[in-house]
Amino acid sequence: MKLLTKALRRILPTRDASRPIEERLFEITLCLTILTLLLWSSVGIFSQFNPTVLGIYLFALCFYSAVYFAVKKGISFRLTTSVYYISALLIISFGWLPSGGIRGAVMHMCVLIYISGLLVLPIRRYISFIISTICMVIIFVTIEYYHRDLAVPYTDYVNEWRDLSIAGVVMLVVMGFAFYIFKKEYLHDRAHLQQMNLELGAAKERAESADKAKSQFLATISHEMRTPLNGIVGLAELIEKTNLDKEQSELVKNLSTSSQILSGLITDVLDITMIENNRVTLQEDTFELKDVTKDISQLFYGFESVKTGKVSIDLVHASKSDIHLMGDLKRIRQILINLATNAVKFTPAGKVTIATTVVRKEDKTAIVLFKVDDTGIGIPKNQHPKVFSRFFKNETDLAVGGTGLGLSIAKSLTDLMHGKIWFYSTEGKGSSFYVELPLPLATHGEHSPAEKHIQPINFSELSVLVAEDVHINRLVMLKILKNIGITKIEVAEDGEQAVALASSQGFDFILMDVLMPRMDGIEATREIRRILLERKQSAPFIVAVTANATTEDENKCKEAGMVDFITKPFTTDILRAVFTRLWASA
Repeated sequence: MKLLTKALRRILPTRDASRPIEERLFEITLCLTILTLLLWSSVGIFSQFNPTVLGIYLFALCFYSAVYFAVKKGISFRLTTSVYYISALLIISFGWLPSGGIRGAVMHMCVLIYISGLLVLPIRRYISFIISTICMVIIFVTIEYYHRDLAVPYTDYVNEWRDLSIAGVVMLVVMGFAFYIFKKEYLHDRAHLQQMNLELGAAKERAESADKAKSQFLATISHEMRTPLNGIVGLAELIEKTNLDKEQSELVKNLSTSSQILSGLITDVLDITMIENNRVTLQEDTFELKDVTKDISQLFYGFESVKTGKVSIDLVHASKSDIHLMGDLKRIRQILINLATNAVKFTPAGKVTIATTVVRKEDKTAIVLFKVDDTGIGIPKNQHPKVFSRFFKNETDLAVGGTGLGLSIAKSLTDLMHGKIWFYSTEGKGSSFYVELPLPLATHGEHSPAEKHIQPINFSELSVLVAEDVHINRLVMLKILKNIGITKIEVAEDGEQAVALASSQGFDFILMDVLMPRMDGIEATREIRRILLERKQSAPFIVAVTANATTEDENKCKEAGMVDFITKPFTTDILRAVFTRLWASA
């Protein structure tokens, strides 16, 4: 028994999880075929079978032994299975009539081959195989029906009983063994799959945890970098407005420009992280189309080529573009600014044109097309497929700087708005970028803030509370407020002081930092609004001035009762614009 077990272990294939189950089953099928043919050949020799039938058995035994060794030598699975099943049909065809036809044992062989093909062959090849098998059986059954004398009959009952009994037992044993192996392999593979699913689940949890930690890390780093950067940007702007000689003025301008570039890089990295984590939430603003490009050209005065007049920026509006739309104005402007920034960077001299138009109106939606043209260096054709890839930079990019994220962010935001973005570019002649966005039309009664006539504001009459825990940021804030004419200013170094001052004095505006000791800005805002509501007093305009720059942070501030959101670093113009807009809305 031990010798038989060792022999079977050498003959039968060992389990190898890296191999497909069909290949392992095919080896088992070959082994069982050889053993079955060996049995029938032995019975045939002992019982003196018809020489033709015995010859077929012996030929098949030798042939399939050769196929088995070919499989062991690594001949391809597709070739060996094709040879096996085609030869099986041919051998059955040759042995059909000599072995007794439909009344003989040949039908048992058909059933075994039929089931073997089901376990081993891919679905398409199996369909071809069963069609061929059925056609063969129908042909021989038809031949026997019309020519009964062609099938060699059994000479006596004993021979018929012997052949059919052996064939039946062999068929049951082979089928039972084959299905046992199949089920065993299936259960093993299922257990392996379940284990892999558990490991994948654990890996997914680790990846999500790592991704969350990365996002938290970037958000923290962004906050920690924006806080001192706010001091640098603010002080550079304040110094620039003092009496400087030519050299000092140039140095300060370069400092200010570098600070703005650094701020943009931080924003890009934070934006791409939020996009990757599906954390970008679109707002529903109501605006006029011209609001998208309003004052946009001023953002590029920091570029040397624009400042010296080598590059001009033209804004073009179609006459029918003065309509009221709904959408995330901030994100639409971000897309356009990213495209225009790239255009200015890669245009040493010439013109950048920003055009907006309404292509068509569909029901309650306007299809709006934004186009950014430049006469710059263009994009090499071999680089076109990579243009919207994240962190992609060619040799020219390395010369002008940047993260390589601007176009990727523009495409991601466009996709988020269910729009389309594409471009045409010729090296040496310039590029044209197109963004098509479906934007809902504003319903009757909704109007853009831009429609309202903004009254001039007397800053000297305003009283402002500044809640800020960082000394340098307090210094910058106070200097900026005084520069725009505000003199009634109180300072709180944490949230508790802010609540105490706001509840004891009346302010027009509170500039509220978010992360502060003792009580944060969000809690302080809620407490101020609660106290004033109990007293039935009107609340001041509470504006978040924070280094927290995500949409989630902005939503939290507005939910707490803050009416606007300024991201550090900020400039005098930004602060003045917020004051003016909010005061006009009162």
